[in-house]
Amino acid sequence: QYIPGVFRIFDLHGAVPEERLYAGSRFAWGFILAERAGVSRYHCLIAVSQKMLEHIAAKYPGGRRLSILLPILAPSAGPEEKDLEAARVFPPQCLDRSGIIYAGGTQAWQQLPRMFEAIAGQSRLARYCIMTPEPPVQPPAFCAARSGNPCIRLGRAAPARIAEMYRQFHYGFILREDCLINRIACPTKLVEYIRHGIVPIMLSPEIGDFAALGLRYLPLEEMEKGRLLPPERYAEAVRRNREIYNEIMEMQKNGLQRLRGLVAAQGVWGSPPGPDPFAGTGGRP
Repeated sequence: QYIPGVFRIFDLHGAVPEERLYAGSRFAWGFILAERAGVSRYHCLIAVSQKMLEHIAAKYPGGRRLSILLPILAPSAGPEEKDLEAARVFPPQCLDRSGIIYAGGTQAWQQLPRMFEAIAGQSRLARYCIMTPEPPVQPPAFCAARSGNPCIRLGRAAPARIAEMYRQFHYGFILREDCLINRIACPTKLVEYIRHGIVPIMLSPEIGDFAALGLRYLPLEEMEKGRLLPPERYAEAVRRNREIYNEIMEMQKNGLQRLRGLVAAQGVWGSPPGPDPFAGTGGRP
């Protein structure tokens, strides 16, 4: 950051200091200082959402900044890998029900306790499949609902296998609360869901730019009341969300083109920054 004559690009993928504070990390101060130092000295900022650009501009006002919007897209599934634990096959009596999946981590902001509570209250509403890297803590009510219910499965599998499983499910839990960390994010899981035609079940739609793009979703409160989308609304939600996925793909394509152009304009490593390739294009927050 402190070498003179070097063009600096600062790539942010989230509100990392706020994430560390949320998690109660004693090292959060280090991330606060790192972000502040990076923002004060960068020439160009890469952000995953327009909301994040607005957050940084408000948090660190002033200064001349180039900005590139570069949403994160989930990588394509790799070669087929063997399941680590079977969690896909449901008994015949479950197949006439809608399928609801969760494929993600167990961090605090994923709201797994709320998800387990919702499943316990509507254990007969749908087929449920919960895929996590490590076994999650299961509350007693969920364990009781799961006991003897073949339509509730837990397990883990390789990414390629999960991508294949998505074909059998209609909805996916993504229960992010309405907080700064989520309001500026671009969760790969949400992008993955809409890519595969899975309608998200959400606590709040205020995640990154998705609400502004018109994301269709099922509120968790509706699912907790035993209500799913009627067929015509479900089909419309899948259609609109796939359009949003295509828009995000286009945003990423444009962002990569701008980044390549910017890097090419700077010449070799250590040379003085070249002319501003975004001058007059509205490329600043």
